[in-house]
Amino acid sequence: INYTKDFPAPIDNKYMKVVNAGYWLANTNGKLSQLVYILEMTNKRVFSQDVVYTKSIFSNPEDESKPIIYNGTLNNVHHTVKVTHATVQNVTFNKKYHLIFEIYSDQEQTELISRIDQIIVAPVDNTTGCVQISSEVRNDLFSVFAGTNIPIACDR
Repeated sequence: INYTKDFPAPIDNKYMKVVNAGYWLANTNGKLSQLVYILEMTNKRVFSQDVVYTKSIFSNPEDESKPIIYNGTLNNVHHTVKVTHATVQNVTFNKKYHLIFEIYSDQEQTELISRIDQIIVAPVDNTTGCVQISSEVRNDLFSVFAGTNIPIACDR
């Protein structure tokens, strides 16, 4: 897609490969078109143990000093992992955000096996309470709205 040509490339390391990272528009919490974080990866190799422990650390657009953190587990049976966080507020056009995924061999998370720091650039903005999409996205995906500044949703 044309508007993503200057976005950071998907991160790929010895254990994991990012398949999808960024924002979804979701009707959630009784509101229309809320911004939701998504990070989806595939396993590239089998772990040396049956279960590994994970930590997802997402930039918090509302308060950079308080990242959004999720802990979990992975096993060798499932070869994809998807972490979703709903909803995020104060997302700013063209700002860079980090979606970090760490894998540990121990439950205490002291022995790091792998780490992915996927940077995403926001093609959306909801700082006004309305979800706006960039003109590049609008022109690529919604040609009927090309050249306009129409919000996707405004549910204040």
